[in-house]
Amino acid sequence: MKRCAGAVRWHRCAGNRGNCIFRTLTIPTPGALTGVRVLDLATLFPAPMVAAMLGDLGADVVKVEGSAGDPLRITGAMHGDLSYVWALVNRNKRAVQVDHGTPEGLDTLHALTAAADVIVLNQPTNVLERWGCTYDQLAARNPRAIVVTAAASPTPSPIAMVTPQA
Repeated sequence: MKRCAGAVRWHRCAGNRGNCIFRTLTIPTPGALTGVRVLDLATLFPAPMVAAMLGDLGADVVKVEGSAGDPLRITGAMHGDLSYVWALVNRNKRAVQVDHGTPEGLDTLHALTAAADVIVLNQPTNVLERWGCTYDQLAARNPRAIVVTAAASPTPSPIAMVTPQA
């Protein structure tokens, strides 16, 4: 098979009397979100999947794990010491471990939130307050950031608090 400059090319195989058609894939072109920095502070499944999909589109995703690591690392079917669920949810991500209980860990977390274009969360409000990562605190630190919340339990947000006018 030969590499070509296009995204996908079809060509006739020289062998098998020219009847075989192979699809050759080339080096992928940059994704639509190349250059976008995503900070994934979420755990478990729904919110981290949002960050994984942004990574699928070319975003640079950094997964922040607590000092104990992500709970998904030991969840579900395993292949050796690798969880298939963790591999799915954390594809296209780089990981950093932060101790949320120390001033140094919170300083690191705040520096990461200040540099991100998109921040993905799913923690309860009391945890976000303890981390200094409520919507108001994130907006003050990084007003241009897009904050995505995909929580299992309702978390008040500025949009959710707006009452439609009758």
